[in-house]
Amino acid sequence: SARTTIPLQVSGAGGVPTSGVSAVVMNVTAAGPTSDGWVQVSPTGVAVGETSNLNPEKNRTIANLVVVPLGVGGKVDVTTYLYELGGTVDLLADVVGYFTDSSAPSSTAGLFVPITPTRALDTRQPPPKPEIAAGQTVNVNFASVAPGASAIAGNLTSASGGPGGYLQLAPTIGVPGASSSLNTSYESQTIANAVVSPVTASGTGQIYTYGSTHIILDVTGWFTG
Repeated sequence: SARTTIPLQVSGAGGVPTSGVSAVVMNVTAAGPTSDGWVQVSPTGVAVGETSNLNPEKNRTIANLVVVPLGVGGKVDVTTYLYELGGTVDLLADVVGYFTDSSAPSSTAGLFVPITPTRALDTRQPPPKPEIAAGQTVNVNFASVAPGASAIAGNLTSASGGPGGYLQLAPTIGVPGASSSLNTSYESQTIANAVVSPVTASGTGQIYTYGSTHIILDVTGWFTG
């Protein structure tokens, strides 16, 4: 077996302030694992092995959304434990937001509004409908379910995807592959992941798919603007 811990500086990077932050929301991906194992994301300084956030299987890339408090120096530790000696894995961490602490100014922005889960997108409907082709971007309008939102929270599903694929949810897709929301590892795989994503001022977002697949997006809540 092999265990590795990587300290990751979060505060002061990628739009996260250097102070006033209690926790961050990030999507963590284990890419190309050569062994089964687990991944733990924890505040720097916390004992490793008490919890896990992600459980990769050999040769299967997988992601999970994580909410983690910041530790010493605004860092988090990303720890991988692979069961096979000499096993390897690549890790990706895409930060999508943060929570303020008691030192931050009081504000009505960024408050969470839960809603009855609502299906905002289902590319399978009406059947029979072909899959979204590889390299395509799908537009989603959240204005009716999340009025005045700065961001949405929900569940994103790739249905009948192929190996080596991924979905990327963002307000506007600037650079395909600059981040990912979930990954598919084998033919006809259906897999879901929780998502948090900002939306545009008009309440829209986009989903990019690297491989052909059907896309389902259920919204469970939103954050005030």
